[in-house]
Amino acid sequence: MLLTEGMAFQPESVTLKPNQPRRIYLLVYVKMIEGGSVIKISADNDSVHFSKEKIVVNEADAVRHIAKYEFEIWGEGAGQDAIVTAGCESYIALLEVKIRSKEEIEDKGRKGMFSEPEYSYEEEPLQRTSYSLETGKVTIYVNFPSVKHYLGDTCQYKKTLPGQVLVADLVAERCFFEIAKKKVDTIGVLIRPEARPDKIQNEAYGLSKKYGKKVHEVLVDQNLLLEQQRAK
Repeated sequence: MLLTEGMAFQPESVTLKPNQPRRIYLLVYVKMIEGGSVIKISADNDSVHFSKEKIVVNEADAVRHIAKYEFEIWGEGAGQDAIVTAGCESYIALLEVKIRSKEEIEDKGRKGMFSEPEYSYEEEPLQRTSYSLETGKVTIYVNFPSVKHYLGDTCQYKKTLPGQVLVADLVAERCFFEIAKKKVDTIGVLIRPEARPDKIQNEAYGLSKKYGKKVHEVLVDQNLLLEQQRAK
């Protein structure tokens, strides 16, 4: 991913104990992100902090064209989740952060960039999904017609392969849109403000192309997928 995307966090997912710093690295491929470029680091949850908010790329730091930058990250409040973003022009890297107390037990099935969504049974929802900045959670509205068709009115079909694929698509679509919106709004003033929706959508498409498969690998039972493929 590093050689195709320009930069990547190492690791890409981390679980923190409250107020205990953890060392993280950002790897930068200087053939794509040249010396002098400024990489800005931000989080979608104010409970997460880091020792550097920006990194200036120096090609002299690179070994075999890869520069490795170290910084610390820590968080407040057990149960918090966040996505940390490193951005430079059209290049972006994502780091999933979870803050958990020592007593909390991680659900081993929930790993990767995004976790299982929450479900709402609102009777006549106006949208398929929503996103909470406070929790970083996607909510899926079960009674939205196109969602209900695949998940059932009580979510009884959400473990089927079509149901899991739909859930993964909805989670990816909403999260990528929110991340893209944040990225566009932090870049600065657009030359044409009316172009903002198109810019956000283009950024979201780019994130989907880069990370969409990974979200599906996390949220879709790969054994169930293989069984379906063998049956054909």
